[in-house]
Amino acid sequence: DYNKELIGARKTELPALYEPLVLNCELLFALADQLEISDSEKEEVEGRLGTQTNGSFISKPINDFYSFSNRDNRYAMDFSGDALDIPANLLTAGSTITITVTENGSSVTFDDYVITKVDREGKTIDRFIAHITSKQLKKHNWTADSRVVITITYGDAYDRTVTFNYKVSEFREHWYGDKVVFVQE
Repeated sequence: DYNKELIGARKTELPALYEPLVLNCELLFALADQLEISDSEKEEVEGRLGTQTNGSFISKPINDFYSFSNRDNRYAMDFSGDALDIPANLLTAGSTITITVTENGSSVTFDDYVITKVDREGKTIDRFIAHITSKQLKKHNWTADSRVVITITYGDAYDRTVTFNYKVSEFREHWYGDKVVFVQE
């Protein structure tokens, strides 16, 4: 039974965030700013953390934040209106996802997401995709002026967020179901 439970958990499991390392990096980077360390010292810190190869932190946004040279902050995922396909390297085991939909001046927040599965193609997390659904989101009636903000929060130790903005690029009403296509802003 225990092995079956582990196999079941593996289907939706995401990488954990090691909080003591986050706290040490917070201290290290705060001191580096105050001491104005040299470029060679910055390279040594990045080498130890493995920021160029996504080493110490498997989650790309956290890895990018604890880097002196690689602060991309541009990430992509697929949003279809009723489901999310997020690269697994944008998430951690303690991540929370909040979806806020704004239409006609009013906002609705959805936080009932469920990770249905994680596709593990290839051998590196860069190719893994987490499939996320929400029952409330599936029931939502979209309009042509819908705007969506998806926020990923990483937990207590790492208090930063990653935000994705979407708008409707194509909307057609049909008697058999509306066609809604979203594009990332």
